[in-house]
Amino acid sequence: MKKKIALLMALSMLACSFAACGKTEESVAESVTEAVETTEATEAETEITYIEDPSVIGTYYCDRAKLDITSNDAKAFLITIVWGSSATESAEWDAVGHLDQDHVMHYEGCRMQHVTYASDGSQSDVEVVYSDGDGTLVFTEAGVEWHDNKEDAGKGMLFVRAEAEEETTEAEEETTEAATEAATEAATEKPTEKATEAAQAATEAQKLVFEGSYAEKNAGRGNINITPNGDGTFTVRVHWSESASASNDWEFTGTPDEENVLVYNNGRKIHTEFGEDGNPTTDAEGKETPYDVYTDGTATLRLTSEGLIWVDDKEHIADGNIFVKQ
Repeated sequence: MKKKIALLMALSMLACSFAACGKTEESVAESVTEAVETTEATEAETEITYIEDPSVIGTYYCDRAKLDITSNDAKAFLITIVWGSSATESAEWDAVGHLDQDHVMHYEGCRMQHVTYASDGSQSDVEVVYSDGDGTLVFTEAGVEWHDNKEDAGKGMLFVRAEAEEETTEAEEETTEAATEAATEAATEKPTEKATEAAQAATEAQKLVFEGSYAEKNAGRGNINITPNGDGTFTVRVHWSESASASNDWEFTGTPDEENVLVYNNGRKIHTEFGEDGNPTTDAEGKETPYDVYTDGTATLRLTSEGLIWVDDKEHIADGNIFVKQ
């Protein structure tokens, strides 16, 4: 509208100059009318149109941050972003957004708060920082880009959709059932080759069940990567964000049992702190990072229908948390 007013003022001045040059009032009026109609048509073309699209609903992850998009009607979307700064603290954003024809979700009136959690997972303290944030979520083939106009919190972040937990569980169950059937069939046949094939099938099934990447379900503070070594053992790497400028990593190997429990006693913990340039720096005591905190950690990893549970005997860093397969 402001553009239209400014255009009318400019055209009025132009009309005066045309009149001074001998142009008729009718020709000047026609020029003004044509220019206004062109402006209106351009504004109509660039007007945002909101659409319905349930396909954007879901959970997305980016390192230690988690984005949840939910909706009851696929018109108005509830946006929740949780960024775990430590094991007990997180920054959280929530807002209502609408999706336009270019698959850009616009939101305003965003509330940002700092939340502290008790040992049982409940909120012990909530500090509202602001409630007037605005921005966009841009959906691309690679993932979701977060453009935060208030403090640019999402700069450089790309959220990737998490696979449905139910689909993962179903696939694991089907794989386990297939391995069990193969072992049963082999047990009823005399040839040793059948038994060997069944054992290999069971090993392969366990490999498929354990192998993969897992993300911490509640606040996205950590992730676990499990890779097979080819000899029945698995290498496990855990990344856990201690704060915005510090993180801890664990590395260990172990062999899962028939109940899908992996036990290890060679856990190595590495601590790293980062400077403003994103590179490792010294800690509060002036010690260069990264460095080994210990190399004798013990723990278990247990696969359940809900996800992966990591019980760390040394520090209990992830007690009460579940890691979901990605």
